[in-house]
Amino acid sequence: MSRIRQGSEHADMNQDLLELGVLAQNNPEPLVKINYDVSLNDKGINTRGNMANLLTLANGSKDEGSMNKLMRDKSFTSLSDKINTIPECGCYVFLRNEERKEKYASDYHRD
Repeated sequence: MSRIRQGSEHADMNQDLLELGVLAQNNPEPLVKINYDVSLNDKGINTRGNMANLLTLANGSKDEGSMNKLMRDKSFTSLSDKINTIPECGCYVFLRNEERKEKYASDYHRD
């Protein structure tokens, strides 16, 4: 149990669900005594599998040749460029309106 309490990352939580499910399956007697629904053990293990798949999709592939990674990186770059254009345009459009121009000013400067 002390190992299960350690860590706070998504991958660690996923591993913890598996370990708790296996621990509960191997030791059902104490759980039955407290009226615990042991069918939840399987649900936890299945949820862990689904979470692992979602985590993999969310993290994306780290393989440099992966089409998913390439598309994610291109999308990020394109979106980042568009988002950076908004304050630049706003400062120009509202050049003579200090109140509005101030709302588009940013301390962040791209290199």
